Parts: sequence; structure tokens; C-alpha cells
Amino acid sequence: LYWLARYIERADYLARLLQGAAHMSAVRVDADRASEWQSALLASGSRPDTLARPWPTTASEVVHYLAFDPANLSSIVSCLETARQNARAVRTALTVDMWDAVNGTWLELRHFDPARMDDDRLRAFLDWVQARAGLFHGVYASTMLRNDGFRFTRLGQFLERADNSARLLDARLRMQHPEGSAEVDDHPSLAILRVVGARRAYRVLFKGRVAPAQVAELLLLRPEFPRSLVF
Repeated sequence: LYWLARYIERADYLARLLQGAAHMSAVRVDADRASEWQSALLASGSRPDTLARPWPTTASEVVHYLAFDPANLSSIVSCLETARQNARAVRTALTVDMWDAVNGTWLELRHFDPARMDDDRLRAFLDWVQARAGLFHGVYASTMLRNDGFRFTRLGQFLERADNSARLLDARLRMQHPEGSAEVDDHPSLAILRVVGARRAYRVLFKGRVAPAQVAELLLLRPEFPRSLVF
């Protein structure tokens, strides 16, 4: 149950990370768009060098590695496959709605062909991953007895989320002050808010221009924000 929840949460985070990288790369007017994809790779916590092959450098390589590569045990596809294996192992501890959410996701996953992934299909796939993760989180929160099974599931979800938020903040804020430059790059802070779905939350809590220190405060110290470490 613990790892089932972690893998579902990780798939959701990777989908958000890739969506954010695609958006920020598209809106950048400078020539450093590749840095968005490299930052996403670092924020994922994945280690491509363990596969004894070149580090992904282009957008398509990063997307394939983080979303569809079965050799990457933390890719979206691998996470959903492993989540289903964990669900089967504890089938009697799941509610019917939980099993349907996980198994239905696994069945629908086969409809997405990595070889045919253009920009529109990739966007649809990432939206689908987030929707399915949201479905799982919703059904377990609303159908499980509040016993040890529920607590282990919730523990897995929120430890994974805290780890991901910390990785995202670390990787993105390293880009905030480009080496050899006295100027602050706003793109990393904006990318963080987009990945964690916090643009409106930021506007409610902090007025004015997006500032790196306030973005860090939001992800670290704000107990009312459900993706902060303190939450």
C-alpha cells in the first residue's frame, strides 16, 4: 500500500514536471530552452547514467526517458506498471473503487503509443496521467477505512510528494542565478509554480511579482499549501 501510493504520486509528479518543462521551453525567448529539459531531468531524481548509455540531452530524449522508457524504473510507464503490481499483491486490502482506478489506468495505458507521440498526443497523455492519479487519490481518501491500511497509503503519498517538492525546489533554484550573471532569471520560479499547480495559491498568499524567496517559502513552510514540505 505504501509503495502503491508512492508510485501513483510519482507518476503524477513526472507528468507535471514534463508539462512544466514543455510550457517553459515554449515561452522562453532566449536560446537556453534546453536547460528547461535538463532541469526537469534533475528534478525527477532519475539517474540515466546507471543505464550505461548517454545522458538524455534533447527534449524528445528527456520525454522518452521520463515518460515511456521501461528501462527507467521511475518513468511514468514503469510507475504505473509497478503500482498495478503492488495493487495486485494487496488486492484484498483495496476497496473496489481503488482497484478499478489502478487496474483501469493500467489497461488504458496500452492505448498510448510512444512511437506516435507528437506534441498534442503528449499533452493528452500527461493530462490523462494527472487525471488518473487524482482519481486514485480521491477514491482512496473517500472509501478506505481509517485503519493502518489507510495510514500506510497516506504515508506513501505524502513522503513521495515531500521528496518531489524538495527535488523540484533544489533543481530549479539552482537555475535562478545563472553562473557569471548578476541578474535573476524568473523562469525557474515560474516553472515551480506551474509544476505544483500553485499559481493561484501564490497570488492569494503573496501579492506582486513572483519572487524566489516567496516561492521557496510556499514550498517549504506554508502549512495551508498541500505540496509544501511542512504540510
